[in-house]
Amino acid sequence: EKCNSMIVIYRNGVPTVVTGWRAWLIMLTAALAFVVIAGLILGFALTVWTVLVFALPLMILRADRNVVAVSTIEAANINMLHRRECSSAT
Repeated sequence: EKCNSMIVIYRNGVPTVVTGWRAWLIMLTAALAFVVIAGLILGFALTVWTVLVFALPLMILRADRNVVAVSTIEAANINMLHRRECSSAT
């Protein structure tokens, strides 16, 4: 007794039976489509995960460093203005 592949498709209540190499071809195409879609989803998920784990903390640290640098420049400007006011007052 042979083990044959069989796909039954119902359209408007009428069954259509697909057997043999056509059934194998349909199953292979469906499996290939599943693998491609799963790979795309996995790739997207890994990309998002990598950005969240590595790039986002680095961007936050870099932004914080820029804020500190701006604050340091502002403090230097304020200090310089204060010196001018003090030197012009005397």
